Amino acid sequence: MITAGLLAVAFLAQQTSVPPQAHTADEGLVAGILAQQAAVPDIAALHAEAAAAPDPEWSARAEGALTRSYYALPGFAQGIRSFAVTCSSTMCEVAGEIASELAASRTNELTAGLQSPGGEAPPPGFEQVLHHLGAHPDDRASFAFVTYWRRD
Repeated sequence: MITAGLLAVAFLAQQTSVPPQAHTADEGLVAGILAQQAAVPDIAALHAEAAAAPDPEWSARAEGALTRSYYALPGFAQGIRSFAVTCSSTMCEVAGEIASELAASRTNELTAGLQSPGGEAPPPGFEQVLHHLGAHPDDRASFAFVTYWRRD
């Protein structure tokens, strides 16, 4: 019995004195995964581009087309507290707030539509660059969204 106890103590001492071998990620694997990821657009840069000088002919037509596309979404007029479309000569910014008193099921339906107004295809003449939906910065109980559309 004493022998078994001594063996157990020696075995435990051996296990605690040898640090576990660190596992490192395969750098080639990680680099390959990162290479496949699209670069995340800079929202501040997109906002600045959308706020730049408008195209006198195109910008007003683009703002109208995007506004109609969003208002065609089911429940949009009742579920949106504020909404604005601003177009420069190359980029449009669509921003708004979802009413906090909207029922959860209606909010889910509306937010799904906001991601792709008009269905699967973007509105004609536009390429969607970024869509962001998150908690409103001033009212955590409601949501705010911003979408950037590049002139096609």
